[in-house]
Amino acid sequence: MPVMDEPACLYLVHWRGANCELPPGDDVFALGPGLFLIQTGAARSEIYHVIKRACAPDALLVAPLDAAPKFKGYESGALTWL
Repeated sequence: MPVMDEPACLYLVHWRGANCELPPGDDVFALGPGLFLIQTGAARSEIYHVIKRACAPDALLVAPLDAAPKFKGYESGALTWL
């Protein structure tokens, strides 16, 4: 993911219809197929357009999170990553 000079923000990213995965790293956690948490200094619009161009999904959601989400039943290590 591109990184700007902004403080890191946590985003929830979901897409449908794309056979594309984001590379794992310290700033990306795959919760499941097409569902990711991303922590980056990049703007929401920048993340949206990078994924839109790279994966060409049928549907795409990029939402900033003010706090860590509550969830259960996703990939092992998700709560530790947060």
